Amino acid sequence: MILQERNIVVCILLSIITCGIYAIYWQYRMLYDLYAYTGQPSSAGVDILLGFFTLWIIPAYKIAKLQMEAQLKTGLFMEDNTVIYIILCCFGLAIVVDAIAQSSINRIIEKGGGRY
Repeated sequence: MILQERNIVVCILLSIITCGIYAIYWQYRMLYDLYAYTGQPSSAGVDILLGFFTLWIIPAYKIAKLQMEAQLKTGLFMEDNTVIYIILCCFGLAIVVDAIAQSSINRIIEKGGGRY
C-alpha cells in the first residue's frame, strides 16, 4: 500500500456536496494511511469517533503528530502544524485542516516517500 495523493479541490467539493460526509471519510483515510506509514497500530476509527465530540480537535492533533513522523521518515523539513490545526478546528474550519494535511501528504509522496 502507498499513501494516496488526492486532489484537494476535488476533496473539498465532494465534502461540500455530501454535507461533510466525504470530509469524515477523507480524514479517516488520512489518519489510517499515516498510522500505517509510520508503523503505528491504527486507531483512526476511534480518533474520528472522538472528533464528533471534540470539534475535530483530536483527529487534527493526531494528523499533525503523524505528519511530523512521516516527514522525518521521508527526510523532509519537519513542520509542526499542531497549534494551527487546533485553532482552525476551534473556529469550525476542520476542512481547512484537511486541505493543509493533504497538501503535506502530497509533498511526502512527491519526495519519494509514501510506501509502507
